Amino acid sequence: MPSYKNIDGVFASDISDQERIDRYSNIASNYEEDVIEEGYTAHVATAGTIGEVYPDGRDTKEVLDIAAGTGLVAGELKKLGFCLMDALEPSKGMIELASKKGLYRELYNMGLSAEPIPLPTDKYDAITICGWHGSAAPLADALSEMVRIVKPGGFICIVTRMHYVKELADYKELFLTQCAKLKDDGKWTEKECTGFPGYPFNNEGVKMVFQVCT
Repeated sequence: MPSYKNIDGVFASDISDQERIDRYSNIASNYEEDVIEEGYTAHVATAGTIGEVYPDGRDTKEVLDIAAGTGLVAGELKKLGFCLMDALEPSKGMIELASKKGLYRELYNMGLSAEPIPLPTDKYDAITICGWHGSAAPLADALSEMVRIVKPGGFICIVTRMHYVKELADYKELFLTQCAKLKDDGKWTEKECTGFPGYPFNNEGVKMVFQVCT
């Protein structure tokens, strides 16, 4: 049985979002080694999705990587020809490591909340959120802001664990409800909702892709 000695605790359900952010900082130096060793592939799936929706002109597409961690998604995006990437990440330890890779133009050490995201309207061609953990409230609160900062016709790709959206009350009551509201309000359309293997602890992932309406 794997020990998960460096990442166990990050996924605990009985800690606050701030405690989780602090734990990510504490394990940052070992994070990539630990998750890749256990078969983590969500970052590959996330980047691949953006590659699918933008088969051409990738070097001109601007991508905001939210919950960027140490830059795993950006590393995969770069392999696919994307080069205009910014990062938003609340964990100081994680974003410090991401900054050393030279993958991002700008790095914002902040998380999601009900507060406006301090970025221009219609700036990005895509947003990626890979490996979201913690409560669904800040994610749900920020969805409208994500729609605002993505260009009409652009894409938002959210990847997390399948059992979160299927089983946890805050995901069903907050996150999925807000996703449905944005669809009903004509703000975005759902393009994909697909399960895939590739999370530690033998968890299934889910990839949700939305296109901002024109």
